[in-house]
Amino acid sequence: MIQWRYVLFFGLTLASCQKSKRATFSRKVEITHVKIPITHMQLNAYPISHAFEEQGTPKLVGYNKPAHALDFFDLEAEKAGEVVPLEKQGPNGIGDIKSIYYHNQDSIFLYEQGKLQIVNLQGRLTQSVDLFELVDVKQYGMPVCNLFFKLNYQAENHALLFTLINRKNPIEGSLVVALDIKNRQVAYLPISHTQVFKDRKGQVGYMRNIGFYGYWQGKILYNFQYASSLFLYDPNGPEPLIQSSGVETAEGETVAMLEDKAPGEAYDQHMLQSTWYFTAIPDPWRNLVYRLEWGAPNPKYAHPNNMEKSMTFSVYDEQLQYLYSYPLPDHTYELNNWFVNKNGLYLNASHPKNTAYSEDFLEFDVLKFE
Repeated sequence: MIQWRYVLFFGLTLASCQKSKRATFSRKVEITHVKIPITHMQLNAYPISHAFEEQGTPKLVGYNKPAHALDFFDLEAEKAGEVVPLEKQGPNGIGDIKSIYYHNQDSIFLYEQGKLQIVNLQGRLTQSVDLFELVDVKQYGMPVCNLFFKLNYQAENHALLFTLINRKNPIEGSLVVALDIKNRQVAYLPISHTQVFKDRKGQVGYMRNIGFYGYWQGKILYNFQYASSLFLYDPNGPEPLIQSSGVETAEGETVAMLEDKAPGEAYDQHMLQSTWYFTAIPDPWRNLVYRLEWGAPNPKYAHPNNMEKSMTFSVYDEQLQYLYSYPLPDHTYELNNWFVNKNGLYLNASHPKNTAYSEDFLEFDVLKFE
Protein backbone atom coordinates (compact mmCIF):
# COMPACT_ATOMS: atom_id res chain seq x y z
CA MET A 1 0.00 0.00 0.00
CA ILE A 2 1.18 3.46 -0.84
CA GLN A 3 0.00 6.65 0.78
CA TRP A 4 1.40 10.13 0.50
CA ARG A 5 0.18 13.52 1.55
CA TYR A 6 1.00 17.04 0.53
CA VAL A 7 -0.51 20.50 0.91
CA LEU A 8 -0.96 23.13 -1.79
CA PHE A 9 -1.19 26.87 -1.35
CA PHE A 10 -2.43 29.69 -3.55
CA GLY A 11 -0.49 29.89 -6.81
CA LEU A 12 1.37 26.60 -6.33
CA THR A 13 1.19 23.60 -8.60
CA LEU A 14 0.86 20.09 -7.29
CA ALA A 15 4.08 18.17 -7.45
CA SER A 16 3.77 15.18 -9.75
CA CYS A 17 4.73 11.72 -8.69
CA GLN A 18 6.30 9.34 -11.16
CA LYS A 19 4.06 8.98 -14.22
CA SER A 20 1.19 10.35 -12.12
CA LYS A 21 -1.04 13.18 -13.34
CA ARG A 22 -2.07 15.81 -10.82
CA ALA A 23 -4.14 18.97 -11.10
CA THR A 24 -3.13 22.59 -10.60
CA PHE A 25 -5.29 24.22 -7.94
CA SER A 26 -5.65 27.82 -6.83
CA ARG A 27 -6.59 27.35 -3.17
CA LYS A 28 -5.25 25.44 -0.22
CA VAL A 29 -6.07 21.75 -0.42
CA GLU A 30 -4.63 18.59 1.04
CA ILE A 31 -4.36 15.56 -1.23
CA THR A 32 -4.13 11.97 -0.03
CA HIS A 33 -3.67 9.03 -2.38
CA VAL A 34 -5.42 5.79 -1.47
CA LYS A 35 -4.32 2.57 -3.13
CA ILE A 36 -6.24 -0.63 -2.32
CA PRO A 37 -4.92 -3.98 -3.62
CA ILE A 38 -7.65 -5.95 -5.41
CA THR A 39 -8.00 -9.39 -6.95
CA HIS A 40 -8.88 -10.21 -10.55
CA MET A 41 -12.47 -10.72 -9.40
CA GLN A 42 -12.80 -7.13 -8.18
CA LEU A 43 -13.09 -3.89 -10.14
CA ASN A 44 -10.98 -0.76 -10.60
CA ALA A 45 -14.08 1.41 -10.50
CA TYR A 46 -17.48 1.10 -8.84
CA PRO A 47 -19.88 3.65 -10.35
CA ILE A 48 -22.71 1.98 -8.43
CA SER A 49 -21.52 2.37 -4.86
CA HIS A 50 -22.13 3.99 -1.49
CA ALA A 51 -19.64 5.44 0.99
CA PHE A 52 -20.59 4.99 4.64
CA GLU A 53 -19.07 4.96 8.10
CA GLU A 54 -19.12 1.98 10.46
CA GLN A 55 -17.87 2.40 14.04
CA GLY A 56 -15.96 5.49 12.94
CA THR A 57 -14.27 3.73 10.02
CA PRO A 58 -14.95 5.05 6.49
CA LYS A 59 -15.95 2.25 4.11
CA LEU A 60 -17.21 1.73 0.58
CA VAL A 61 -19.60 -0.84 -0.85
CA GLY A 62 -19.78 -1.25 -4.62
CA TYR A 63 -21.86 -3.37 -6.93
CA ASN A 64 -19.72 -5.81 -8.89
CA LYS A 65 -21.94 -6.47 -11.89
CA PRO A 66 -19.83 -9.24 -13.51
CA ALA A 67 -19.85 -11.20 -10.23
CA HIS A 68 -23.34 -10.00 -9.20
CA ALA A 69 -21.97 -9.28 -5.74
CA LEU A 70 -21.42 -6.47 -3.24
CA ASP A 71 -17.73 -5.71 -2.69
CA PHE A 72 -16.78 -3.94 0.55
CA PHE A 73 -13.62 -1.91 1.16
CA ASP A 74 -12.03 -0.39 4.25
CA LEU A 75 -10.91 3.04 3.05
CA GLU A 76 -8.85 3.77 6.16
CA ALA A 77 -6.89 0.51 6.28
CA GLU A 78 -6.77 0.48 2.45
CA LYS A 79 -7.87 -3.11 2.11
CA ALA A 80 -10.70 -5.12 0.62
CA GLY A 81 -13.36 -6.46 2.97
CA GLU A 82 -16.36 -8.74 2.65
CA VAL A 83 -17.73 -9.97 -0.65
CA VAL A 84 -21.49 -10.58 -0.48
CA PRO A 85 -22.73 -12.72 -3.38
CA LEU A 86 -26.26 -11.96 -4.58
CA GLU A 87 -28.59 -14.57 -5.98
CA LYS A 88 -30.39 -14.06 -9.27
CA GLN A 89 -33.06 -16.71 -8.86
CA GLY A 90 -35.19 -18.13 -6.05
CA PRO A 91 -36.58 -16.49 -2.89
CA ASN A 92 -33.47 -14.28 -2.54
CA GLY A 93 -33.26 -13.49 -6.26
CA ILE A 94 -32.24 -9.93 -7.20
CA GLY A 95 -31.75 -8.42 -10.67
CA ASP A 96 -29.10 -5.97 -11.86
CA ILE A 97 -28.52 -3.23 -9.29
CA LYS A 98 -28.70 0.42 -10.34
CA SER A 99 -28.13 2.10 -6.95
CA ILE A 100 -27.04 1.20 -3.38
CA TYR A 101 -27.50 2.65 0.07
CA TYR A 102 -25.89 0.95 3.08
CA HIS A 103 -27.87 1.65 6.26
CA ASN A 104 -26.54 -1.11 8.52
CA GLN A 105 -25.66 -4.81 8.39
CA ASP A 106 -29.34 -5.77 8.40
CA SER A 107 -30.54 -3.16 5.90
CA ILE A 108 -28.66 -2.66 2.66
CA PHE A 109 -31.02 -0.91 0.22
CA LEU A 110 -30.73 -1.91 -3.43
CA TYR A 111 -32.63 -0.52 -6.39
CA GLU A 112 -33.30 -2.70 -9.42
CA GLN A 113 -35.72 -1.69 -12.14
CA GLY A 114 -39.16 -1.36 -10.60
CA LYS A 115 -38.15 -2.76 -7.22
CA LEU A 116 -36.60 -1.71 -3.94
CA GLN A 117 -34.78 -4.65 -2.38
CA ILE A 118 -33.40 -4.80 1.16
CA VAL A 119 -30.77 -7.41 1.99
CA ASN A 120 -28.56 -8.13 4.98
CA LEU A 121 -24.81 -8.68 5.10
CA GLN A 122 -25.31 -12.33 4.16
CA GLY A 123 -27.11 -11.31 0.97
CA ARG A 124 -30.44 -12.63 2.24
CA LEU A 125 -33.48 -10.71 1.01
CA THR A 126 -35.40 -9.31 3.98
CA GLN A 127 -37.85 -7.00 2.16
CA SER A 128 -38.95 -6.53 -1.43
CA VAL A 129 -41.07 -3.57 -2.52
CA ASP A 130 -42.73 -3.57 -5.93
CA LEU A 131 -42.63 0.12 -6.81
CA PHE A 132 -45.00 -0.35 -9.74
CA GLU A 133 -47.72 -1.30 -7.26
CA LEU A 134 -47.27 1.93 -5.31
CA VAL A 135 -46.50 4.50 -8.03
CA ASP A 136 -49.02 5.52 -10.69
CA VAL A 137 -46.66 4.79 -13.59
CA LYS A 138 -49.18 5.69 -16.30
CA GLN A 139 -49.68 9.20 -14.95
CA TYR A 140 -46.34 10.03 -13.33
CA GLY A 141 -43.81 7.72 -14.96
CA MET A 142 -41.37 5.05 -13.84
CA PRO A 143 -39.67 5.44 -10.41
CA VAL A 144 -35.91 5.23 -10.90
CA CYS A 145 -32.57 5.53 -9.13
CA ASN A 146 -29.44 5.62 -11.27
CA LEU A 147 -25.90 7.01 -11.52
CA PHE A 148 -27.21 10.57 -11.19
CA PHE A 149 -30.13 10.18 -8.78
CA LYS A 150 -28.74 8.14 -5.90
CA LEU A 151 -30.60 5.90 -3.52
CA ASN A 152 -30.70 7.57 -0.10
CA TYR A 153 -32.56 6.42 3.02
CA GLN A 154 -33.69 8.96 5.63
CA ALA A 155 -34.16 6.88 8.77
CA GLU A 156 -35.99 9.49 10.83
CA ASN A 157 -39.02 9.46 8.51
CA HIS A 158 -38.43 6.13 6.74
CA ALA A 159 -38.19 7.97 3.40
CA LEU A 160 -36.55 7.13 0.10
CA LEU A 161 -36.64 9.23 -3.06
CA PHE A 162 -36.93 8.19 -6.70
CA THR A 163 -36.87 10.25 -9.85
CA LEU A 164 -39.78 9.78 -12.25
CA ILE A 165 -39.08 9.01 -15.92
CA ASN A 166 -42.21 9.97 -17.82
CA ARG A 167 -41.94 9.14 -21.52
CA LYS A 168 -45.44 10.34 -22.34
CA ASN A 169 -45.09 13.75 -20.69
CA PRO A 170 -41.37 14.46 -20.18
CA ILE A 171 -41.66 18.24 -19.85
CA GLU A 172 -44.36 18.87 -17.24
CA GLY A 173 -45.19 17.20 -13.96
CA SER A 174 -43.39 15.97 -10.87
CA LEU A 175 -39.88 14.58 -11.24
CA VAL A 176 -39.54 13.08 -7.75
CA VAL A 177 -41.62 10.69 -5.67
CA ALA A 178 -41.03 10.05 -1.96
CA LEU A 179 -41.70 6.62 -0.49
CA ASP A 180 -42.50 6.08 3.19
CA ILE A 181 -41.31 2.48 3.37
CA LYS A 182 -42.81 1.90 6.82
CA ASN A 183 -46.36 2.79 5.75
CA ARG A 184 -45.90 1.94 2.04
CA GLN A 185 -47.20 5.36 1.02
CA VAL A 186 -45.92 7.65 -1.75
CA ALA A 187 -46.02 11.41 -2.24
CA TYR A 188 -45.33 13.23 -5.52
CA LEU A 189 -43.12 16.23 -4.80
CA PRO A 190 -43.49 19.61 -6.56
CA ILE A 191 -40.05 19.34 -8.16
CA SER A 192 -40.16 19.87 -11.92
CA HIS A 193 -37.94 20.86 -14.83
CA THR A 194 -36.76 24.47 -15.10
CA GLN A 195 -38.01 27.02 -17.60
CA VAL A 196 -34.82 26.44 -19.60
CA PHE A 197 -35.92 22.87 -20.27
CA LYS A 198 -39.50 23.87 -21.02
CA ASP A 199 -38.47 26.67 -23.41
CA ARG A 200 -36.46 24.12 -25.36
CA LYS A 201 -39.38 21.68 -25.36
CA GLY A 202 -37.16 19.12 -23.68
CA GLN A 203 -34.83 18.99 -26.70
CA VAL A 204 -31.58 19.05 -24.70
CA GLY A 205 -30.08 15.83 -26.02
CA TYR A 206 -28.95 13.34 -23.42
CA MET A 207 -28.86 15.98 -20.67
CA ARG A 208 -32.22 15.14 -19.17
CA ASN A 209 -31.37 13.78 -15.74
CA ILE A 210 -32.06 15.36 -12.39
CA GLY A 211 -29.23 14.90 -9.90
CA PHE A 212 -29.58 13.92 -6.23
CA TYR A 213 -26.87 12.63 -3.88
CA GLY A 214 -28.20 13.47 -0.43
CA TYR A 215 -29.76 16.02 1.90
CA TRP A 216 -28.31 19.40 2.80
CA GLN A 217 -29.31 20.91 6.13
CA GLY A 218 -32.48 18.80 6.17
CA LYS A 219 -33.48 19.78 2.63
CA ILE A 220 -33.32 17.89 -0.66
CA LEU A 221 -30.37 19.19 -2.70
CA TYR A 222 -30.81 18.67 -6.42
CA ASN A 223 -29.74 20.02 -9.80
CA PHE A 224 -30.15 19.44 -13.53
CA GLN A 225 -27.54 18.40 -16.08
CA TYR A 226 -28.46 21.22 -18.46
CA ALA A 227 -28.36 24.19 -16.02
CA SER A 228 -25.82 25.54 -13.54
CA SER A 229 -28.26 26.40 -10.72
CA LEU A 230 -28.45 24.42 -7.50
CA PHE A 231 -31.81 23.85 -5.83
CA LEU A 232 -33.12 23.02 -2.37
CA TYR A 233 -36.52 21.58 -1.60
CA ASP A 234 -37.81 21.69 1.95
CA PRO A 235 -40.12 18.71 2.51
CA ASN A 236 -41.84 20.74 5.23
CA GLY A 237 -42.08 23.92 3.15
CA PRO A 238 -44.62 25.08 0.55
CA GLU A 239 -42.37 25.03 -2.55
CA PRO A 240 -38.79 24.59 -3.78
CA LEU A 241 -36.29 27.27 -2.84
CA ILE A 242 -33.98 28.22 -5.70
CA GLN A 243 -30.40 28.96 -4.69
CA SER A 244 -27.97 30.79 -6.94
CA SER A 245 -24.68 29.02 -7.56
CA GLY A 246 -22.93 32.37 -7.89
CA VAL A 247 -21.65 31.67 -11.41
CA GLU A 248 -24.82 32.29 -13.38
CA THR A 249 -24.17 33.74 -16.82
CA ALA A 250 -26.20 33.79 -19.99
CA GLU A 251 -23.83 31.20 -21.41
CA GLY A 252 -23.91 29.08 -18.27
CA GLU A 253 -27.71 28.91 -18.27
CA THR A 254 -28.09 28.30 -22.01
CA VAL A 255 -27.94 24.85 -23.49
CA ALA A 256 -28.26 24.41 -27.23
CA MET A 257 -31.63 23.13 -28.41
CA LEU A 258 -31.69 20.14 -30.73
CA GLU A 259 -34.11 19.91 -33.60
CA ASP A 260 -37.04 17.55 -33.22
CA LYS A 261 -36.08 14.05 -34.39
CA ALA A 262 -32.45 15.07 -34.80
CA PRO A 263 -30.13 12.26 -35.98
CA GLY A 264 -27.96 10.35 -33.53
CA GLU A 265 -24.83 12.14 -34.75
CA ALA A 266 -26.34 15.46 -33.67
CA TYR A 267 -26.99 14.07 -30.19
CA ASP A 268 -23.40 12.85 -29.94
CA GLN A 269 -21.99 16.22 -31.03
CA HIS A 270 -24.31 18.02 -28.63
CA MET A 271 -23.06 15.75 -25.83
CA LEU A 272 -19.43 16.48 -26.76
CA GLN A 273 -19.67 20.28 -26.95
CA SER A 274 -22.16 21.01 -24.14
CA THR A 275 -21.28 21.56 -20.50
CA TRP A 276 -22.87 18.92 -18.28
CA TYR A 277 -23.56 19.71 -14.64
CA PHE A 278 -23.19 16.51 -12.66
CA THR A 279 -24.89 15.70 -9.37
CA ALA A 280 -24.10 18.08 -6.50
CA ILE A 281 -22.40 16.38 -3.55
CA PRO A 282 -22.96 17.74 -0.01
CA ASP A 283 -20.00 17.61 2.38
CA PRO A 284 -21.34 18.11 5.94
CA TRP A 285 -17.87 17.60 7.47
CA ARG A 286 -16.55 20.80 5.89
CA ASN A 287 -19.86 22.60 5.25
CA LEU A 288 -19.21 22.61 1.51
CA VAL A 289 -20.96 21.38 -1.62
CA TYR A 290 -19.15 20.08 -4.72
CA ARG A 291 -20.38 19.82 -8.29
CA LEU A 292 -18.51 18.63 -11.37
CA GLU A 293 -18.80 20.44 -14.70
CA TRP A 294 -18.03 18.23 -17.71
CA GLY A 295 -17.14 20.77 -20.36
CA ALA A 296 -16.09 20.93 -23.99
CA PRO A 297 -12.76 19.33 -24.92
CA ASN A 298 -9.54 21.29 -24.95
CA PRO A 299 -8.95 22.72 -28.47
CA LYS A 300 -5.53 21.05 -28.50
CA TYR A 301 -7.20 17.74 -29.36
CA ALA A 302 -7.58 17.42 -33.13
CA HIS A 303 -10.24 14.71 -33.06
CA PRO A 304 -11.69 14.71 -29.54
CA ASN A 305 -14.22 12.32 -28.12
CA ASN A 306 -15.96 12.24 -24.73
CA MET A 307 -12.75 11.04 -23.04
CA GLU A 308 -11.23 14.44 -23.85
CA LYS A 309 -13.99 16.52 -22.27
CA SER A 310 -12.73 18.82 -19.52
CA MET A 311 -13.54 18.18 -15.85
CA THR A 312 -13.79 20.94 -13.25
CA PHE A 313 -15.07 20.73 -9.69
CA SER A 314 -16.83 23.83 -8.39
CA VAL A 315 -17.01 24.38 -4.63
CA TYR A 316 -19.90 26.11 -2.83
CA ASP A 317 -20.34 27.28 0.74
CA GLU A 318 -23.12 26.26 3.12
CA GLN A 319 -25.42 28.89 1.57
CA LEU A 320 -24.75 27.37 -1.88
CA GLN A 321 -22.77 30.41 -2.94
CA TYR A 322 -19.97 29.75 -5.39
CA LEU A 323 -16.47 29.89 -3.87
CA TYR A 324 -13.96 28.61 -6.44
CA SER A 325 -13.27 25.99 -9.11
CA TYR A 326 -10.65 23.24 -9.43
CA PRO A 327 -9.82 22.13 -12.97
CA LEU A 328 -8.78 18.50 -13.10
CA PRO A 329 -6.10 17.07 -15.41
CA ASP A 330 -7.17 15.28 -18.57
CA HIS A 331 -7.20 11.50 -18.77
CA THR A 332 -6.91 10.96 -15.02
CA TYR A 333 -10.24 10.44 -13.24
CA GLU A 334 -13.07 8.06 -14.00
CA LEU A 335 -16.31 9.90 -14.72
CA ASN A 336 -19.06 9.68 -12.08
CA ASN A 337 -16.84 7.72 -9.69
CA TRP A 338 -16.61 10.07 -6.73
CA PHE A 339 -17.97 10.32 -3.21
CA VAL A 340 -17.33 12.19 0.03
CA ASN A 341 -16.71 11.18 3.65
CA LYS A 342 -14.95 12.68 6.67
CA ASN A 343 -11.58 12.37 4.91
CA GLY A 344 -12.57 14.42 1.87
CA LEU A 345 -13.72 14.11 -1.72
CA TYR A 346 -12.62 10.82 -3.31
CA LEU A 347 -11.89 10.79 -7.07
CA ASN A 348 -11.36 7.43 -8.73
CA ALA A 349 -8.09 7.57 -10.70
CA SER A 350 -8.79 4.81 -13.24
CA HIS A 351 -9.58 6.81 -16.38
CA PRO A 352 -9.10 4.48 -19.39
CA LYS A 353 -6.30 6.73 -20.70
CA ASN A 354 -4.55 7.19 -17.35
CA THR A 355 -1.23 5.37 -17.79
CA ALA A 356 -0.40 5.87 -14.10
CA TYR A 357 -3.01 3.54 -12.63
CA SER A 358 -2.58 -0.21 -12.23
CA GLU A 359 -5.26 -2.85 -12.77
CA ASP A 360 -4.11 -4.45 -9.52
CA PHE A 361 -5.42 -1.58 -7.39
CA LEU A 362 -8.52 0.44 -6.62
CA GLU A 363 -7.07 3.98 -6.50
CA PHE A 364 -8.39 7.33 -5.33
CA ASP A 365 -7.09 10.85 -4.94
CA VAL A 366 -8.74 12.29 -1.83
CA LEU A 367 -9.15 16.08 -1.85
CA LYS A 368 -9.66 17.87 1.45
CA PHE A 369 -10.62 21.51 0.86
CA GLU A 370 -10.15 24.23 3.45
